[in-house]
This record gives sequence, structure tokens and C-alpha cells, in this order.
Amino acid sequence: MNKIPLLNKLQWNLVGGFHQINVPNSKPYQEFSVGFDNIGFGKLRFLRIDYVRAYQNGFQGDGIMFGLRF
Repeated sequence: MNKIPLLNKLQWNLVGGFHQINVPNSKPYQEFSVGFDNIGFGKLRFLRIDYVRAYQNGFQGDGIMFGLRF
């Protein structure tokens, strides 16, 4: 990602993720996410923003998740 000039200057990190849970007598639940970490200014870089898509027996929904790091 350091080849993209704006992201290189902002020092943001591209992150991706996958979560799955299997429970007996139920369809598996899965989440896929992609987002940016290390958002902020100077030494105050504590924000993360992710786009999340959920699946359980087909598409369930999507949303945006905000995270803070302490």
C-alpha cells in the first residue's frame, strides 16, 4: 500500500479479516471485513474503520464498524 501516494503520506494501514462460527443445528455464520487502521494525526493514531459483510445461508447484511485502540 505504500505505492499509493495519499495512503503513504497518511501512514494508514489496509487490513482485512474473516470470522466464522459453527454451532450444531445451525448454519455457519461468516463475516468478511476490509478497512483502514492507524487513522489519526501525529502520535494520536487510535482509530480504525472497517466495512463488514455477513453471511449465514446467503447474504445477511453489511455495515461499517468503528474501533478505538487504547
